[in-house]
This record gives sequence, C-alpha cells and structure tokens, in this order.
Amino acid sequence: MGHTLDINDAREYRGIGIEQASSAIGTEKIGKLLAAHGGKMADVVKLVTYVTSIKDRDAMNQCRAEAFKGGPLPVHTFLVVSELARLGMIVEMDVIAVVPAGK
Repeated sequence: MGHTLDINDAREYRGIGIEQASSAIGTEKIGKLLAAHGGKMADVVKLVTYVTSIKDRDAMNQCRAEAFKGGPLPVHTFLVVSELARLGMIVEMDVIAVVPAGK
C-alpha cells in the first residue's frame, strides 16, 4: 500500500494522537486503500506499528482489535521509536495485504 497521512490541503495534520490511529487503521484510511484495490481488512497479513511512547500500546491494541473484529488478527510487530518522519506524529503503520487475483 502507498503512503497515507491524515493531512488537509494546507499540508497540516487534521489530528495528531492515538485517537486518530483508530480511524487510520480502520476503514477510513487503510480500509479505503484496500477497497480501491479490491481488498478488505481481512486481506491484511502483516501489520507493523511504530509509536513514540510505550504508553500507547494498550490503545493501539484496542484499535487493532476493533479494525479486525470478526476475523483473525494479522501478524503484528509493535515498535517504540524516538521519532517518526514528521514532527508531531506519534503513530505510523506499515501494512502488507494479499488481495486474491480477480478481485
């Protein structure tokens, strides 16, 4: 999947914080990208989450469980890093999905 951020036309973040991670991992961002290619959340086979604080672990686990509710959770790696690519970001996710041919 390509790169996606929750920013507006002025290149400003519309929301920074763990609350926004829920919508980003859910159907609003990742789900829309998958759907554009004929996929769905159940097609995700690996997720890597980078956060800037270990305190966000429980909230991210809850977000992940909600995003994949009703199905198996994909393989997941959770990493705490000192900083992310843009000032103010606290969460970044890498998603690998396998969408069957013909979808």
